[in-house]
Amino acid sequence: MKKTPVKPYTIDDLCRLYSITRGVFFAWRKLFIKKLGKLQGRIYTPAQVKIIFDYVGSPDIKPCTINDLCKLYGGISRTVFFSWRILFIKKLGKLTGGVYMPAQVNIIFEHVGFPEETE
Repeated sequence: MKKTPVKPYTIDDLCRLYSITRGVFFAWRKLFIKKLGKLQGRIYTPAQVKIIFDYVGSPDIKPCTINDLCKLYGGISRTVFFSWRILFIKKLGKLTGGVYMPAQVNIIFEHVGFPEETE
């Protein structure tokens, strides 16, 4: 898999990389804004992009809504997903902006298994 390079990106670039809306990006950014620092101009520096990638996760892994995850796992109900999530909710953290960050999706895959393994 090709790894997304750490380089300068605008907010719109990052939204495209993660396939999210600006609203979701800003909701996620609130969680680590102090560590990220101010945006100078319109483009995040490579150091800031590294912070984003480290906190949010690699844009090479697709962020997922709860409905996305239910479909990935063969169309399970939200109730089933929530019952699985109880076992690792503290590690998973809060759903922000209605979309799990790639780092959170990785946590789900660690605990539940990869969707192709569950078929």
